[in-house]
Amino acid sequence: MANRLHEAEPAERRRARIAHRIGISVFVLILFAALAGVLGKGPLSKVRGGSPEAGLQVEYFRFIHYQGPVELKIAVGAGATTNGRVQVQLSKTFVEQVEIERIEPEPDATAVGPLYFTYDIRTATNAPAEVTVRFMSNHFGRLGYEVGLADGLTVQLQHFAFP
Repeated sequence: MANRLHEAEPAERRRARIAHRIGISVFVLILFAALAGVLGKGPLSKVRGGSPEAGLQVEYFRFIHYQGPVELKIAVGAGATTNGRVQVQLSKTFVEQVEIERIEPEPDATAVGPLYFTYDIRTATNAPAEVTVRFMSNHFGRLGYEVGLADGLTVQLQHFAFP
């Protein structure tokens, strides 16, 4: 009987070492994913859509947290601000599934259409402008939407909201 106990110990120790290594590996992978931005704000999460040459560029995070504060930065080229105003459009899909806390600069007027909410914002004439939309996600999972200008330029964006 003493031999059987001694034979079982190395096998049990080997299983414990394997389980320990698997646990550490999973923890390290989750840690690297979090630091890289897969689980929130970080270098893998922050992206830009559109292009400055086209007159519209949007900086946003692919991965966000439910009810966590997020910023959407919209850079508008000088060509879109010819009359000292810019009309930024956010798709209804976006506005209905997030809670917009603030838009800077503050819009003078808001219009609701069948597909977009249009925000009329005062800017400098013939100068680039930046509009920041601060919001929190009200849902979990994937959210695809559009950001654009009233003249027709649009950028397709996508977020994934973690619990």
